[in-house]
Amino acid sequence: YEISRSDWSSDVCSSDLFPSHDTLTPGTHYVEYENQFDLLEKIKYFCSKPEEAQHIAKAGKQLYEEKYNPKIFWHKIIEKMEIKND
Repeated sequence: YEISRSDWSSDVCSSDLFPSHDTLTPGTHYVEYENQFDLLEKIKYFCSKPEEAQHIAKAGKQLYEEKYNPKIFWHKIIEKMEIKND
């Protein structure tokens, strides 16, 4: 089976293989920042609140392990290739 560039970009890149704002929540799965000053402020904040930082890190890791780890990622790609090949 040969995969063309158009197959990859239309079928794979527009799919549910990659995290989106529908699944990732700022402050729950990751920390969002607007610029370098904001980043520095958030680093200072989370250094003073390590439990909160740990909670966000664990939630992000759990989401990754459940939906986006390499095994799941490649399984979904192979599934899409098999459907397209039928």
